[in-house]
Amino acid sequence: LGLRCCCCTSSVKECPQERGTRQKFKMVNSQGTCIDHLIRRFQIAMINKPKSVAMGIFLVMSVLFFTASNSPVAITKHTPSGPVPPTTIEEVVSPSAPKKKPDIVLIKDPNAVSMETRYQSLGQKGVTLWFTGFSGSGKSTIGKALEKMLVEDYGKHCYRLDGDNVRMGLNFDLSLTPKDRRENVRRVGEVAALFAESGTIVVASLISPYRAARDAVREVHERKGLDFLEVFVDVPIEEAQRRDPKGLYKMVEEGKIKKFTGISAPYEKPLSPEIHLRTDKLSMKEELFTIVQELARRGILTGTMKTPTWYPALIPPDGGMHWEPPAYSSYTMAKAMEFPQILLNDIDLQWVQCIGEGWAAPLKGFMREGVLLQTLHFNSMLTDPFNLTGNIDFSEQETNYNDYSTKLQQGIRVDMSIPIVLPVTAATRMIIGSQKKITLVAPTGKPVAVLTNPEIYENRKEEIISRVFGGYDPDHPYIKVIMANGPYLVGG
Repeated sequence: LGLRCCCCTSSVKECPQERGTRQKFKMVNSQGTCIDHLIRRFQIAMINKPKSVAMGIFLVMSVLFFTASNSPVAITKHTPSGPVPPTTIEEVVSPSAPKKKPDIVLIKDPNAVSMETRYQSLGQKGVTLWFTGFSGSGKSTIGKALEKMLVEDYGKHCYRLDGDNVRMGLNFDLSLTPKDRRENVRRVGEVAALFAESGTIVVASLISPYRAARDAVREVHERKGLDFLEVFVDVPIEEAQRRDPKGLYKMVEEGKIKKFTGISAPYEKPLSPEIHLRTDKLSMKEELFTIVQELARRGILTGTMKTPTWYPALIPPDGGMHWEPPAYSSYTMAKAMEFPQILLNDIDLQWVQCIGEGWAAPLKGFMREGVLLQTLHFNSMLTDPFNLTGNIDFSEQETNYNDYSTKLQQGIRVDMSIPIVLPVTAATRMIIGSQKKITLVAPTGKPVAVLTNPEIYENRKEEIISRVFGGYDPDHPYIKVIMANGPYLVGG
C-alpha cells in the first residue's frame, strides 16, 4: 500500500492528493486501520488478479475455521452469591466462625406442619444413622439389610444414601482430595438432615474419614433438633483387605490407586459413637438387633416426640416384632402324644388358632397370671421385643411377684384388652402336676399344640367379668361361658 495510491492506482508522488494520501498510508503502515483504502485496494486486486484473490480468501477462511475448531473456549467461572461451603478443617471444626457475608438476604420459610405432627402422622421419628468405617467393613451390606428390615418387617419409611451412589449424581464433580472429601460429607449431611426432618429413617453409608467433618454433620442435625446416630462399623484393616468386595485393595497393591483410606490416607476413628459394631465378631442378625434395639430405646420407631413416664405409648401391632409362627413340625404327632393331654372345647381351639397364627402377637401362648392382671387392669401387656431390659421373653416367664414391681417399670406396652386364658378343672390340674410339657387336643382327638412350662393359677371369674364387661349380667352369653368354666387357669 505504500507504493501506490488506493484511490487512483498511481504512484504516491504522482497522485493529485499526494499530501493527504501519504498521511493515510502512514496511518495504514503504523496502525493498520485504514479501512477505506484497504477496500479500494481489494477491489483493484479483484479486477487485476481474480484467481489469486479467490485462492487467498480460501486459505484465510481455512486457517480461521481450523483455529476456531481447536481453540479452547474460555468459560467465566460463576461465583455463587450465597455462603461459601467449608474448605478447611478449621472452618469445619468451628462452624460458628465468621463466614463471608452473602450478597442476598435469606429468610427461612417455616414448614406448615410441625415436626411433632409429622412424626405422629407417620408413626415414626426421623433420624440419621451415619455408618462410617473402612472400605469393605460392611457399611453398605448392613445398611441394605437394615433398610429392608425396617421397611418390610416394621413398616417404617427408610432410605439409604450410599457413598458411591451419591458420587454418581449429587457429588459427581468431587474428587478424593481431602478438601473434596469434606465437601462430599457436608453435602450428604445436609441432604440427610432434610430427609430426617421429613420423618425418614436415613441410613448414610460413607467412609467419611475425617472426624471434624462428621462432627459438623452432627451439629447440623442438632441445630435442627434431629437425632443423629454415628455407627462405627469397625473391622481390622487386614480383614477389610481380605474381604475386598470391590477389588479396591488389590488395585492399591498394584499401584493403580495412590491415596486410599486406611492404607496411604488417614482415617480418624469415632471417639464415642452411639453404636459400635465389630463386624468381624458379630453376625448380621446380631448387628441388626443392636441397631434396632437402639432405635427402639430412643423411641424412633414410634411417632410420639417423648414417651410419657406415667404410661408408655403403645407401639405397633405384634409388639413391633415380625411375627414368625412356630414350625408345625416342631413336634411329631407321636412325640406330642407322649405328654399329658388336655381336651379343648371349641372356644379354646379358636384361641389356639389365634395364638398359633400370630393374631394375638406378641402373645405366644395362653396368658400367665401376671399378663392376665395387666390385661384386666391396664388393657395392655408389657413386652420387650428388642431385649432392652434383658426380658425379651417376659410374657413367657413364670409370674413372680417378688420382682414383678421392678419389671413393670421396664419394657414397653402393647394393646391387649381381652383375656386369652385356658380354663381347666381340678382333675386336669392334678393330671398336669409338675409336667413341663402338655399336649392340647382338639375335640376331634387330634393334637394341635404343645404347651410348655405350664403355670396353674386360680380362675377369678367375677374379677375377669367385672373388668372386661364393666358389670355382671348372668344372662350374657359369654358370661355364662366364663361362669361354667373350671376353677383354674393354665398359662404357658
